[in-house]
Amino acid sequence: MQAEAVNQLVPFQFESMTVRAVMGDDGEPWFIASDICAVIDVDATAVRKLDDDERGLRSVQTLGGAQQVSIVSESGMYTLVLRCRDAMKSDTRPYRFRKWVTAEVLPTIRKTGSYNAAPAIDLNDPAFLRSTLLTYTEKVIALEAKIIEQEPKVNALRRIAEAEGSFCISDAAKMLQMPPKQLFTRLNEMRWIFKRPGCAVWLGYQDKTQAGLLVHKSTLVTREDGTEKVAEQVRITGRGIARVATMLGATVVEVAEAAVA
Repeated sequence: MQAEAVNQLVPFQFESMTVRAVMGDDGEPWFIASDICAVIDVDATAVRKLDDDERGLRSVQTLGGAQQVSIVSESGMYTLVLRCRDAMKSDTRPYRFRKWVTAEVLPTIRKTGSYNAAPAIDLNDPAFLRSTLLTYTEKVIALEAKIIEQEPKVNALRRIAEAEGSFCISDAAKMLQMPPKQLFTRLNEMRWIFKRPGCAVWLGYQDKTQAGLLVHKSTLVTREDGTEKVAEQVRITGRGIARVATMLGATVVEVAEAAVA
Protein backbone atom coordinates (compact mmCIF):
# COMPACT_ATOMS: atom_id res chain seq x y z
CA MET A 1 0.00 0.00 0.00
CA GLN A 2 1.49 3.34 -1.11
CA ALA A 3 1.75 6.32 1.27
CA GLU A 4 3.91 9.12 2.65
CA ALA A 5 5.95 11.04 0.04
CA VAL A 6 4.52 14.18 -1.57
CA ASN A 7 4.23 13.97 -5.36
CA GLN A 8 3.24 16.36 -8.10
CA LEU A 9 0.04 15.37 -9.87
CA VAL A 10 0.35 14.63 -13.59
CA PRO A 11 -3.00 15.43 -15.25
CA PHE A 12 -4.04 14.18 -18.67
CA GLN A 13 -7.26 14.42 -20.65
CA PHE A 14 -9.34 11.48 -21.77
CA GLU A 15 -12.14 12.73 -24.00
CA SER A 16 -13.81 15.40 -21.82
CA MET A 17 -12.53 14.10 -18.47
CA THR A 18 -9.33 14.61 -16.48
CA VAL A 19 -7.44 11.69 -14.95
CA ARG A 20 -4.48 12.41 -12.68
CA ALA A 21 -1.47 10.20 -11.99
CA VAL A 22 1.53 10.23 -9.65
CA MET A 23 4.76 8.27 -9.70
CA GLY A 24 4.90 5.69 -6.91
CA ASP A 25 7.81 4.63 -4.72
CA ASP A 26 8.03 1.56 -6.95
CA GLY A 27 8.75 3.78 -9.97
CA GLU A 28 5.39 2.92 -11.52
CA PRO A 29 2.45 5.25 -12.23
CA TRP A 30 -0.46 5.27 -9.76
CA PHE A 31 -3.81 6.85 -10.55
CA ILE A 32 -6.18 8.98 -8.45
CA ALA A 33 -8.92 6.48 -7.59
CA SER A 34 -11.84 8.92 -7.80
CA ASP A 35 -10.79 9.94 -11.34
CA ILE A 36 -10.75 6.33 -12.56
CA CYS A 37 -14.15 5.59 -10.97
CA ALA A 38 -15.64 8.70 -12.58
CA VAL A 39 -14.35 7.82 -16.06
CA ILE A 40 -15.65 4.23 -16.05
CA ASP A 41 -18.77 5.09 -14.01
CA VAL A 42 -18.34 2.72 -11.05
CA ASP A 43 -19.05 3.37 -7.40
CA ALA A 44 -16.04 4.60 -5.43
CA THR A 45 -16.61 1.81 -2.91
CA ALA A 46 -15.26 -0.63 -5.53
CA VAL A 47 -11.77 0.58 -4.62
CA ARG A 48 -12.09 -1.05 -1.19
CA LYS A 49 -12.36 -4.46 -2.86
CA LEU A 50 -8.94 -4.20 -4.50
CA ASP A 51 -5.96 -6.06 -3.05
CA ASP A 52 -3.82 -4.12 -0.58
CA ASP A 53 -0.99 -3.83 -3.09
CA GLU A 54 -3.37 -2.33 -5.68
CA ARG A 55 -4.61 0.61 -3.61
CA GLY A 56 -3.27 3.10 -1.11
CA LEU A 57 -3.01 6.70 0.02
CA ARG A 58 -0.68 9.34 -1.34
CA SER A 59 0.16 12.88 -0.31
CA VAL A 60 0.02 14.98 -3.48
CA GLN A 61 0.68 18.64 -4.16
CA THR A 62 -2.43 20.65 -5.14
CA LEU A 63 -3.24 24.35 -5.42
CA GLY A 64 -4.43 24.18 -1.81
CA GLY A 65 -1.23 22.52 -0.62
CA ALA A 66 -0.41 18.89 0.17
CA GLN A 67 -3.49 16.64 0.38
CA GLN A 68 -3.97 12.93 1.07
CA VAL A 69 -5.80 11.12 -1.75
CA SER A 70 -6.77 7.54 -2.54
CA ILE A 71 -4.74 6.01 -5.38
CA VAL A 72 -4.76 2.76 -7.38
CA SER A 73 -1.92 1.01 -9.16
CA GLU A 74 -1.89 0.01 -12.82
CA SER A 75 -3.10 -3.45 -11.80
CA GLY A 76 -5.81 -1.89 -9.63
CA MET A 77 -6.92 0.31 -12.52
CA TYR A 78 -7.23 -2.73 -14.80
CA THR A 79 -9.21 -4.61 -12.13
CA LEU A 80 -11.68 -1.72 -11.77
CA VAL A 81 -12.11 -1.47 -15.54
CA LEU A 82 -12.61 -5.22 -16.01
CA ARG A 83 -15.26 -5.26 -13.28
CA CYS A 84 -17.20 -2.67 -15.25
CA ARG A 85 -19.95 -4.38 -17.23
CA ASP A 86 -19.14 -2.40 -20.38
CA ALA A 87 -15.42 -3.18 -20.41
CA MET A 88 -15.70 -5.61 -23.33
CA LYS A 89 -18.00 -3.48 -25.52
CA SER A 90 -15.95 -1.54 -28.06
CA ASP A 91 -18.42 1.34 -28.32
CA THR A 92 -18.23 2.24 -24.62
CA ARG A 93 -16.07 4.66 -22.64
CA PRO A 94 -14.57 1.98 -20.30
CA TYR A 95 -13.35 0.02 -23.34
CA ARG A 96 -11.91 3.10 -25.05
CA PHE A 97 -10.27 4.23 -21.80
CA ARG A 98 -8.57 0.85 -21.25
CA LYS A 99 -7.18 0.78 -24.78
CA TRP A 100 -6.00 4.41 -24.61
CA VAL A 101 -4.25 4.10 -21.25
CA THR A 102 -2.49 0.90 -22.32
CA ALA A 103 -1.37 2.18 -25.72
CA GLU A 104 -0.53 5.82 -24.99
CA VAL A 105 -0.44 7.01 -21.41
CA LEU A 106 1.43 4.30 -19.52
CA PRO A 107 4.33 3.94 -21.98
CA THR A 108 4.88 7.72 -21.98
CA ILE A 109 4.66 8.11 -18.19
CA ARG A 110 7.18 5.30 -17.64
CA LYS A 111 9.75 6.91 -19.90
CA THR A 112 9.33 10.57 -18.95
CA GLY A 113 7.46 10.74 -15.64
CA SER A 114 4.70 12.76 -17.29
CA TYR A 115 2.19 12.59 -20.10
CA ASN A 116 2.76 14.44 -23.39
CA ALA A 117 6.51 14.84 -22.81
CA ALA A 118 8.96 13.72 -25.46
CA PRO A 119 9.99 10.13 -24.69
CA ALA A 120 13.69 9.62 -24.09
CA ILE A 121 14.29 6.66 -26.39
CA ASP A 122 17.70 5.70 -27.74
CA LEU A 123 16.84 4.06 -31.06
CA ASN A 124 20.51 3.19 -31.59
CA ASP A 125 20.65 0.96 -28.51
CA PRO A 126 19.63 -2.59 -29.54
CA ALA A 127 19.64 -3.81 -25.93
CA PHE A 128 17.22 -1.04 -24.93
CA LEU A 129 14.91 -1.81 -27.84
CA ARG A 130 14.90 -5.54 -27.07
CA SER A 131 14.20 -4.89 -23.39
CA THR A 132 11.40 -2.42 -24.16
CA LEU A 133 9.75 -4.73 -26.69
CA LEU A 134 9.93 -7.70 -24.32
CA THR A 135 8.49 -5.70 -21.41
CA TYR A 136 5.48 -4.45 -23.34
CA THR A 137 4.90 -7.77 -25.07
CA GLU A 138 4.74 -9.50 -21.69
CA LYS A 139 2.33 -6.90 -20.34
CA VAL A 140 0.08 -7.13 -23.39
CA ILE A 141 0.00 -10.94 -23.18
CA ALA A 142 -0.82 -10.82 -19.47
CA LEU A 143 -3.55 -8.23 -20.00
CA GLU A 144 -5.16 -10.12 -22.88
CA ALA A 145 -5.09 -13.33 -20.80
CA LYS A 146 -6.86 -11.50 -17.97
CA ILE A 147 -9.46 -10.13 -20.38
CA ILE A 148 -10.13 -13.60 -21.81
CA GLU A 149 -10.46 -14.99 -18.29
CA GLN A 150 -12.89 -12.24 -17.27
CA GLU A 151 -14.96 -12.20 -20.48
CA PRO A 152 -17.52 -14.92 -19.52
CA LYS A 153 -18.10 -13.21 -16.15
CA VAL A 154 -18.42 -9.79 -17.77
CA ASN A 155 -20.85 -11.12 -20.38
CA ALA A 156 -22.98 -12.81 -17.71
CA LEU A 157 -23.08 -9.59 -15.73
CA ARG A 158 -24.11 -7.63 -18.82
CA ARG A 159 -26.91 -10.07 -19.69
CA ILE A 160 -28.28 -9.89 -16.15
CA ALA A 161 -28.04 -6.08 -16.09
CA GLU A 162 -29.98 -5.86 -19.35
CA ALA A 163 -32.62 -8.41 -18.32
CA GLU A 164 -36.17 -7.16 -17.87
CA GLY A 165 -38.17 -7.77 -14.70
CA SER A 166 -36.92 -8.30 -11.17
CA PHE A 167 -35.75 -11.04 -8.80
CA CYS A 168 -36.51 -11.80 -5.19
CA ILE A 169 -33.50 -11.19 -2.99
CA SER A 170 -33.07 -14.92 -2.28
CA ASP A 171 -32.66 -15.61 -6.02
CA ALA A 172 -30.37 -12.61 -6.32
CA ALA A 173 -28.23 -14.13 -3.55
CA LYS A 174 -27.90 -17.34 -5.59
CA MET A 175 -26.67 -15.32 -8.54
CA LEU A 176 -24.16 -13.53 -6.32
CA GLN A 177 -23.11 -16.87 -4.77
CA MET A 178 -23.79 -15.81 -1.20
CA PRO A 179 -26.30 -16.80 1.53
CA PRO A 180 -29.60 -14.87 1.34
CA LYS A 181 -29.24 -13.72 4.96
CA GLN A 182 -25.83 -12.24 4.16
CA LEU A 183 -27.19 -10.38 1.14
CA PHE A 184 -30.08 -8.93 3.17
CA THR A 185 -27.53 -7.76 5.75
CA ARG A 186 -25.21 -6.20 3.16
CA LEU A 187 -28.08 -4.44 1.37
CA ASN A 188 -29.18 -3.01 4.70
CA GLU A 189 -25.61 -1.87 5.49
CA MET A 190 -25.32 -0.22 2.07
CA ARG A 191 -28.63 1.58 2.65
CA TRP A 192 -30.52 -0.21 -0.09
CA ILE A 193 -33.21 -1.76 2.14
CA PHE A 194 -34.64 -1.12 5.62
CA LYS A 195 -37.41 -2.13 8.02
CA ARG A 196 -39.84 0.23 9.70
CA PRO A 197 -39.98 -0.03 13.51
CA GLY A 198 -42.18 -2.96 14.53
CA CYS A 199 -42.45 -4.21 10.93
CA ALA A 200 -40.91 -7.46 9.65
CA VAL A 201 -41.09 -6.51 5.97
CA TRP A 202 -38.03 -5.21 4.13
CA LEU A 203 -38.54 -2.06 2.06
CA GLY A 204 -36.29 -0.36 -0.47
CA TYR A 205 -34.89 3.13 -0.05
CA GLN A 206 -36.54 5.61 -2.39
CA ASP A 207 -33.33 6.65 -4.16
CA LYS A 208 -32.63 3.02 -5.10
CA THR A 209 -36.15 2.48 -6.47
CA GLN A 210 -35.99 5.74 -8.41
CA ALA A 211 -32.66 4.62 -9.88
CA GLY A 212 -34.26 1.40 -11.13
CA LEU A 213 -32.17 -0.81 -8.84
CA LEU A 214 -35.06 -2.02 -6.67
CA VAL A 215 -38.83 -2.40 -7.15
CA HIS A 216 -41.72 -3.15 -4.81
CA LYS A 217 -44.23 -5.86 -5.63
CA SER A 218 -47.65 -5.85 -3.99
CA THR A 219 -49.64 -9.10 -3.93
CA LEU A 220 -53.21 -9.63 -2.69
CA VAL A 221 -53.17 -12.58 -0.25
CA THR A 222 -56.22 -14.38 1.17
CA ARG A 223 -55.97 -15.31 4.84
CA GLU A 224 -57.31 -18.58 6.28
CA ASP A 225 -60.38 -16.75 7.60
CA GLY A 226 -61.21 -15.49 4.13
CA THR A 227 -60.08 -11.92 4.65
CA GLU A 228 -57.56 -10.37 2.33
CA LYS A 229 -54.37 -8.42 2.86
CA VAL A 230 -51.72 -6.82 0.66
CA ALA A 231 -48.27 -8.42 0.97
CA GLU A 232 -45.35 -6.15 0.09
CA GLN A 233 -42.05 -7.52 -1.26
CA VAL A 234 -38.90 -5.65 -2.25
CA ARG A 235 -37.21 -7.09 -5.33
CA ILE A 236 -33.95 -6.33 -7.08
CA THR A 237 -33.69 -5.63 -10.80
CA GLY A 238 -31.06 -7.04 -13.13
CA ARG A 239 -29.41 -3.65 -13.13
CA GLY A 240 -29.44 -3.71 -9.34
CA ILE A 241 -27.78 -7.13 -9.22
CA ALA A 242 -25.03 -5.89 -11.55
CA ARG A 243 -24.47 -2.82 -9.35
CA VAL A 244 -24.31 -4.91 -6.15
CA ALA A 245 -21.88 -7.35 -7.78
CA THR A 246 -19.58 -4.44 -8.66
CA MET A 247 -19.80 -2.93 -5.17
CA LEU A 248 -19.15 -6.25 -3.41
CA GLY A 249 -16.60 -7.56 -5.91
CA ALA A 250 -18.80 -10.64 -6.36
CA THR A 251 -18.90 -13.00 -9.33
CA VAL A 252 -22.37 -13.34 -10.82
CA VAL A 253 -23.73 -16.63 -12.13
CA GLU A 254 -26.93 -16.99 -14.11
CA VAL A 255 -29.38 -19.20 -12.23
CA ALA A 256 -31.84 -20.94 -14.53
CA GLU A 257 -34.50 -21.42 -11.85
CA ALA A 258 -34.48 -17.79 -10.71
CA ALA A 259 -38.02 -16.43 -10.75
CA VAL A 260 -38.33 -13.24 -12.78
CA ALA A 261 -41.28 -10.93 -12.18
